[in-house]
Amino acid sequence: MEELSKRQKQVLVLLLAGILLGTGSLIYQHLQRDPVEIIPVSPVTEPWPEGELRGEIIVHVSGAVVAPGVYHLPVGSRVYQALEAAGGALPGAQVDLLNLAALVRDGERIRVPAGYPASGEPAAPAKTGAAPNPAAPTPAAPAGQEKPRAAGGSMARPGRLVDPNTASSSELQTIPGIGPVLAARIIEYRETVAPFTRPEDLLNVPGIGVKTLEKIEKYLEFGNP
Repeated sequence: MEELSKRQKQVLVLLLAGILLGTGSLIYQHLQRDPVEIIPVSPVTEPWPEGELRGEIIVHVSGAVVAPGVYHLPVGSRVYQALEAAGGALPGAQVDLLNLAALVRDGERIRVPAGYPASGEPAAPAKTGAAPNPAAPTPAAPAGQEKPRAAGGSMARPGRLVDPNTASSSELQTIPGIGPVLAARIIEYRETVAPFTRPEDLLNVPGIGVKTLEKIEKYLEFGNP
């Protein structure tokens, strides 16, 4: 093999130098690149709560509150805030049976237990005294006054009637079925709202329903309010 000329040797050296420089440049650029970071993405599998999209929840407050009904409350409201929206609990309500600090859920019903029986009135006090003698004759009714009906008919009206517009708390409690709570409510209603002109007006007093009115109506009289 013939030896390379001086000129050819120079060209060959330049080619090798160019290849080495190009390769070194590529390696340097590769080393200077930042590593690729892979960020994992978790898929959403649970639906977004509808109440939080609205920013409010809807609850039903019932039982012994001033204004039972359905109320719209902000998300994150507590039980005590639901009671405040319903006007607060009625006197005697057993609020201690509820967890007032609990979170309210959308669609939840909150029932406030009353402090008196389901009939809406305290239990009537037991009567004392001697039992009536069934053999004793029934006294004749005065002229112009309705005669008491026989057994099996409606009960005769008592001799002493009570005016709910003027009676004191103790006088109201002489009516069977009216205790201290109902007596206080009757007095509060006639002093702050309006006097009573007929028996049906007592239905506006909290705790007095139709059945309760039927029991106490025969003991009432209405004078000039």
